[in-house]
Amino acid sequence: MSAVAVGSLAALLYMRTIDFGFFGDDPTGQFRWMEGVSWIELFTLSPGFILRPLVFVISKLLLLIRGGYDAPAFHLVPLGLHVANTVLLGVLGSALSRRRAFGWLAALLFATFPLSHEAVAEFDALAHPLLAFWVLLALVCFERGRRSGSRYYLWAVYPIMVLALLSHENGLVLPVLLLGMELIYYPPHSVRELARRPVLHYFAVPALYLVWWLWVPKAATSTPHSLSAIPHNTLPFLQVVAYPLLPIVKLNVTQWGGLLALVVASLVLTYLAARFLNTLRVWLFAIFLMALVSIPSLLFLDWDYLHGGPRLYYLGSVGAALLWAAPPLALYALARGTVVRRAVMTGAAILLALALVLPPIPF
Repeated sequence: MSAVAVGSLAALLYMRTIDFGFFGDDPTGQFRWMEGVSWIELFTLSPGFILRPLVFVISKLLLLIRGGYDAPAFHLVPLGLHVANTVLLGVLGSALSRRRAFGWLAALLFATFPLSHEAVAEFDALAHPLLAFWVLLALVCFERGRRSGSRYYLWAVYPIMVLALLSHENGLVLPVLLLGMELIYYPPHSVRELARRPVLHYFAVPALYLVWWLWVPKAATSTPHSLSAIPHNTLPFLQVVAYPLLPIVKLNVTQWGGLLALVVASLVLTYLAARFLNTLRVWLFAIFLMALVSIPSLLFLDWDYLHGGPRLYYLGSVGAALLWAAPPLALYALARGTVVRRAVMTGAAILLALALVLPPIPF
C-alpha cells in the first residue's frame, strides 16, 4: 500500500507534463542526428561528446511506434521512470534503515524534491531519470543479495550496470557506490578480506565500458576543469543538501557563506536524528552518494550549465531524501510517556514532515 500511495503521488504531481510540448532539444538537435543513423550505429557513433545509446534506442522506438514525435507518448517515459524511482527508493530506504516508515518517507521526499522538475518534464533530460532507475535497481539488488546471501541478486547487478552505462556516462560511479555500501554496511577486518569480496568484480564492467567509449569516434570531448574551479562549481550542489531550509533563509547559490552554514546545520540536524534512530549508516551512505554523483559534473561541466541545469541534481536527490527522512521520525520516536507528551511529539513530527513535503510541491 505504501508503494501504491507514494507512487501515485509522484505520478499525480507530474501528470500535467504529459500535455506539455517539447522543450530544448526535443525533437531537434541530437534527435535529428538519431534519425539519420541505423540501430547499430547508435552504439558505434556519437552526436558529440556524449555516448548514451540506450536513450536513443528508446527515442527511436517511440518514433517508430508512434510514427512521429508524439509529445504525450515521449513525456510518459520520464514520468513513468520517476514513479518507478520513487518506489525503488522506498524499497531501498526501508532495507537500509530496517524501518518501513523511514523508507517511504524518504520516497515521499524524493517525489516532491523541488529541483526534479526539469528531469521529469523534459524528454531531452531522459538520461537522468533513466540512470537513476538503473542505479536504484542495482542498489536494491545488491543490498538484498548481501543481506540474504542470494547470488542471483548479486549477479543481476551486472546487466543492470551495463544498462546504466549505456544510459549515461555517470553510470561509472555505480561500482563505487556499491563499494561504499559494502564498506559502510559490511566493513572488512582487513584489506586482504576486502580484496576477496565479490563487490570488487563489478569494476570490470566500467573498465570494459571505457575501452568501448574510447573506441567510438566523437565530434568533441570534454576536458576536466582546473582544481581552482571545483570549489566554485560545488555551490549549486550544496543546495541539494540544504534544500528544506532554503525557503526559510532565501539564499541564492552565489551566497556561499550562508549556503555553507545551512549545509553544516543540515548535516548536524540530520546526524543527530540519525544517531537517535540508529540509522547512522544510512546517513553516511546518503552523504557519500550525494558527493560521489556530483563529481563528474563538478569536473567537466561549465558554471552556467551547473547553475541552470537542475536535471543534474536528480540522482543526488536520492541522498537528500535519505538524509531528511530521519528528523520527523526522530521526533515521532520521542512520543513516549504521558498522553500529552505523545500528542505533542506526534503532532510535531507530522508538522515537520509536512514542512518538508509541502513547500516544494508548487515547483
